[in-house]
Amino acid sequence: MGFSQPKIAKRVLSLFNSRRRLLIALGLLGLVPMLVSTVLLWKVLDKQLMSSHQKRLANSLHTMELVLEGKANKLNDALSSMASDNTLQVTMDLEILPQLNRYLKTHYVLTGFDYLHVVKDDGKRKTLIKFGKIGQTLSFDAETQEGTGLQLHKGSLLLTTNFPVNHHGKHLGHVYGGIALSTSVLQDLERHMIGAIPILWWKRSTVMSSDFADKPNAPQSPLKIFEWNPTGESYLGMSKVFEVANNRMQIGALVSRSELVKGLIEIAITIGMVLLLMALIAYSALRSHNIRRKAEESLEAEKEKALATLASIGDAVFSISPNDRIEYINEAAGDLLDCDPSN
Repeated sequence: MGFSQPKIAKRVLSLFNSRRRLLIALGLLGLVPMLVSTVLLWKVLDKQLMSSHQKRLANSLHTMELVLEGKANKLNDALSSMASDNTLQVTMDLEILPQLNRYLKTHYVLTGFDYLHVVKDDGKRKTLIKFGKIGQTLSFDAETQEGTGLQLHKGSLLLTTNFPVNHHGKHLGHVYGGIALSTSVLQDLERHMIGAIPILWWKRSTVMSSDFADKPNAPQSPLKIFEWNPTGESYLGMSKVFEVANNRMQIGALVSRSELVKGLIEIAITIGMVLLLMALIAYSALRSHNIRRKAEESLEAEKEKALATLASIGDAVFSISPNDRIEYINEAAGDLLDCDPSN
């Protein structure tokens, strides 16, 4: 029983649709391991990036320690040298104020301190010279604090120190100096800590860069990463204890969490591009294979059609190879040559 042309077309179309659905299902099935691999790789990279940020924060804290120690040593060395300088001793003893003023101004400019004072103590304390805007409002109570220390003065955290000035066994007074950690030192720290934001804590007070001056205090988490969201933007941070003479303070560093997300997005895009490239290569290879297979099938069909045509005609047809061997004869040629075409 034969089939009508519409029924044959429907069966062919049905077979084509089934094959297409199968290919789509196989393609989707092939995407599952790729997606699983992508998720697992994302988690591994997230962990590695978090570890990288932890090392970065630890390095930033080490940098802060070095900078702060350098500032404290510079402050001590400069004031110790000044206290033992004969020029300062003589001008203090004789109260030669113009020369003393020039001497202190030179050292104030060279050292970069935020304030520099000379106080004479001959029974009655008297400030001879003051340099620095911060120093103009310091009280005598603050100035009489002995040794290196920390002091919070009108919102500025000061690293201060002083040295006694003696001349030929006679005590003349003290030379005082200080650095504002909340201004110049924070700026130096930001230059050294590329991509990280420094924080200082002392006696429940948080000293930060101007960008965070009006934000809530960041949490303290010694040598452990903490998260902080001051105004919607998320930060990762770490802190540790730092000692200045006998004063303990907390130092910390922040990095923007958006950098971590940005890094993950860049990695995800790279992975996606690689997967897309692999898919395109696989598709191109499959398409080339299909084109070649269809070409071979078409060629074979044409060959069979040609052979059928040659076999059906009444004229004798035969072909000879370059080596003068008979490659093909049809039935008419076989009858003519008295040979079997199938052989």
